[in-house]
Amino acid sequence: MKKIKASQKMREEAIRQRLKKSLPWSLSRWLARVLRGNTK
Repeated sequence: MKKIKASQKMREEAIRQRLKKSLPWSLSRWLARVLRGNTK
């Protein structure tokens, strides 16, 4: 159980690191989508 939870945390941390690296473009794309949705 503890080992599984630890590996899950590590996986989430890796995903977070990957997201930080790709934030500039992915965040801008997400923001554009949200803004487009809000202006409707």
